[in-house]
Amino acid sequence: MIILLNPKSANHGYRVPNSILTLGAFLEGKHEYYIEDENVNPRAVESMINLIDGKGIKYLGITIMPALQLSRAVDISKKFKSRFPDLKIIWGGYFPSLHPNTVLKSDYVDYVFRGHAEFGIAEFMDAMEGKPGAKKLNEIDGLSYRQNGEIIHNKKSETIDPSLIPRLPYHKVDVDRYIKYARSFLGPRTMGYHSSVGCPFLCGFCAVAGVYKGRWIGRNADLVVDDLKFLKEKYNIGAVEFHDNNFFVSEKRTYDIADGIKDLNIGWWGEARPDTTMKFTDDTWEMISRAGCKMIFFGAESSSEEILQLMDKGGTQTGEQLIRFAERIKKFGIVPEYSFILGFPAETPERVTEQIDEEINFIKKIKEVNPDVEIIIYIFSPVPT
Repeated sequence: MIILLNPKSANHGYRVPNSILTLGAFLEGKHEYYIEDENVNPRAVESMINLIDGKGIKYLGITIMPALQLSRAVDISKKFKSRFPDLKIIWGGYFPSLHPNTVLKSDYVDYVFRGHAEFGIAEFMDAMEGKPGAKKLNEIDGLSYRQNGEIIHNKKSETIDPSLIPRLPYHKVDVDRYIKYARSFLGPRTMGYHSSVGCPFLCGFCAVAGVYKGRWIGRNADLVVDDLKFLKEKYNIGAVEFHDNNFFVSEKRTYDIADGIKDLNIGWWGEARPDTTMKFTDDTWEMISRAGCKMIFFGAESSSEEILQLMDKGGTQTGEQLIRFAERIKKFGIVPEYSFILGFPAETPERVTEQIDEEINFIKKIKEVNPDVEIIIYIFSPVPT
């Protein structure tokens, strides 16, 4: 038996924990598992202690993004390793995937899964429980661990085809608790959903590029449509946030999904790149709009081609293209969100200030062309390595 934990990741608002539900889908019918989510259960730690004491659970799997979730994962792992020394603690997610050595140098994490662990988690449980025919630990792709004081990294796990992921075990969580008050610009009862993995671009500042190395695989459009119809019928969802790293990579897949959900009466949102979606035909955009798309997030980053090159943005994006796209999308009634990074390093502090002024003036031009454009500002923050 294993507990899969989603540590607290935000001080307000929360979504169904798709990451650990996906792992659960691969444990279903093979190993008993429990799901705990600090975002909806402030007493999750106490619940896990009771489970371990009452059921003798030997494994705790934790999904971890940086920031608040990382801080909570450290605190919880230390607490549980101290109280239950024999408990095997496994970390997965973006942070441990990118920094497995740092994680395993601690004395409170036993195993790390780098990248995708859908197949690996079941293989790990088979191995640890001595299931007949189970792989050895050194044969499980993506697994890292300590052995005789040395950190061992098994072969990297392959990026999973999302079409191979079974429908998530939503019965393991109280879905209504997540979506009952989850009202957004998109509509009421907003649900999170992943329809693809990775991104074909290699932006130098993006953790996705570090994990997926330019790979993108989309779930079959028919399967996506079937899932959303199920969620509409079962839980009466009113909106969907596609939490893909880049939902709009394939125009045909986007069109087919939009065509399949156009009568569900749901609003939706996803992430895209302007240099990709600028190539979509008006027919595709009309279908996307008809299907309820209300907003799309674009990582604009900068209007300066020089800065875009310095940050390895990739693709063919330009400042002029951002303006033309903002103007074009108006007629389809979809709100574009543009994010910009201010304060990118330059040769002098004065030049940094000039660049910030240039970006602000550029943003004003975008708002003149399309006043509905939402602008999101990030401040460049160097991270020591």
